[in-house]
Amino acid sequence: MEFSSLEAEAAILGGLILAPSRIPLAAGILLEQDFYYSQNQIVFNALKAVGDKVGDDLCMILVRDYLKKNKLMKQIGGVGYLVKLAESVPSAANFNHYADIVMEKSRHRSILKEVEKFKADTAEADSEEIVIAAQRLADSIHPETSKDVTALKDHLSDAHDAMYNRKDCVYSGFDKLDQIIPGFEGGDIIIIAARPSIGKTSLAISMAVNMVKNHDPVLFFSFEMTKLQLAERIICAEASISPHRAKKGLLHEGEKTKMLGVMNSLYALNWPLYFTDYGINQPEHIRTKIVSEQRIHNIKCVFIDFLQMMRVGEKVQSRNYEIGQIVDFLKITAKKCNIPIILLCQLNRGAESRDDKMPRIGDLRDSGEIEQASDVVCLLHRPGYYDREVGDGAIILVPKQRRGPIGEAYITFEPELARFVN
Repeated sequence: MEFSSLEAEAAILGGLILAPSRIPLAAGILLEQDFYYSQNQIVFNALKAVGDKVGDDLCMILVRDYLKKNKLMKQIGGVGYLVKLAESVPSAANFNHYADIVMEKSRHRSILKEVEKFKADTAEADSEEIVIAAQRLADSIHPETSKDVTALKDHLSDAHDAMYNRKDCVYSGFDKLDQIIPGFEGGDIIIIAARPSIGKTSLAISMAVNMVKNHDPVLFFSFEMTKLQLAERIICAEASISPHRAKKGLLHEGEKTKMLGVMNSLYALNWPLYFTDYGINQPEHIRTKIVSEQRIHNIKCVFIDFLQMMRVGEKVQSRNYEIGQIVDFLKITAKKCNIPIILLCQLNRGAESRDDKMPRIGDLRDSGEIEQASDVVCLLHRPGYYDREVGDGAIILVPKQRRGPIGEAYITFEPELARFVN
């Protein structure tokens, strides 16, 4: 069996030259090493680099200039090779077909490489060690070789566990909300949306803390707050001390002692809560980080704060279209990693014009694609933000739940501590 296809690789690259709008898709599913031939790896990287800068305006001349500037033209065999690629296909219509071929060939090579490593590593091992190593090898390559189409009977046991044990779900820790949403499930996109300053981040942090207290590892992406600021927020909340007073140095000795005790406890508990204020806010990079951290820390839930600060990395036809692309990409990531992704989102000013200021699902900012792609939508409302005499009650409205009822959950906001509680 052949483990490469020069024809398929050329068809992909030629198609991308003819239809540069497909480059983000190609970059999302193909890696440099998926191409067997070195000249094709170089061209693929050049297409991505030029595409990141000019988007759909990419043309062969710009790719040629990039290769010349980086002294790579000779390595691909000259400009004639680019022309040959562009002429290898009439259009990009069969991109998916050729991508499947290239990825399958790449998987074959990867598996063979793992098998050769297995043989070298077990050359002097005893039979028991060989069996253990073989099982590890099988586990590592099985996800890459499993079929997309499976029989119902293959899922009966997992379906039983999902319905009755709920062992793979993570919970918000807010009792009334968990009664409406009986756990966030792997593969789901959960939207938490609100107007600015209502408390999206505080609610997300409160949920994340509840999850790790239940021993569920959490990864938290923050594009607004730094990791230090998030840590300070959690320490103050756990110590029941105002973060504002702490920041201004107004704590008395008793509070300082209490805070030190909480810090020592948190250090000893070593909560599986992992923050990143990763500067790159493109979904491809976020997926890479999620996959890496899940492998290391067995992440069970991901928070992203917040959607409107993300970009796809190239020129797009509209912001609505871009938001739709981002949410769709994150949905694929959630399914691939089998984890829920909780995505914070801003609402538009629609609620401000209503007498009760109550948000609605139609207030989701930038795109109706958010509502369509999400599995659960939670809208956070604090009447006390608009009328201080109302008090500190908060409402989490659930206007959409793909596999469950809609409803309202009432919780309490503690503004001095910037946290939400039951």
